[in-house]
Amino acid sequence: MKNLLTICCLLLAILLLAACSNEPPEVITPTTPLNTERQGRIGNALESAAGAYDLVENKELPSSAPAAERDMQNLTVSTSPNQWLADWRAENGTRFVRANTFDYPNATVEAAREAYEDGTPVQTVANPAVNDVYIARLRGGNTFAVIRIIGVNPTVDDNRDEVVFSYRKTN
Repeated sequence: MKNLLTICCLLLAILLLAACSNEPPEVITPTTPLNTERQGRIGNALESAAGAYDLVENKELPSSAPAAERDMQNLTVSTSPNQWLADWRAENGTRFVRANTFDYPNATVEAAREAYEDGTPVQTVANPAVNDVYIARLRGGNTFAVIRIIGVNPTVDDNRDEVVFSYRKTN
């Protein structure tokens, strides 16, 4: 019984010391997971149906769509056979940071923002490859998308070339 009383007194003393500490409490930063994964593609710009992609509305666009909607626009301009470029450019305020060490399956808004701020944002992405990861800041705002390239598919003589990607964002 005496030992139990001693233990209780020690616990009470520890709790009182912790309560009187001048150290600030540990702050745990909440994380917002990017659970929603979508798939998109950018076709050859010479293909009328899908030479661009809108990451806000989650849809393929023709290259002739308004520039404000084209977050990813294929850069192929040559009509010569087999001159397709997998490169893309944002025609609006969207910018990209390559982040191949980013943990795509466990993406969070906070980690995406940090990776973007640690990188060098660019308007044009050249030579994307399978498994490359890009963090996109959409249209200069506070929405981020994490993009992983899952296919770079050139074709011969038909303008059906494409870059296929999956991406995660908050909505």
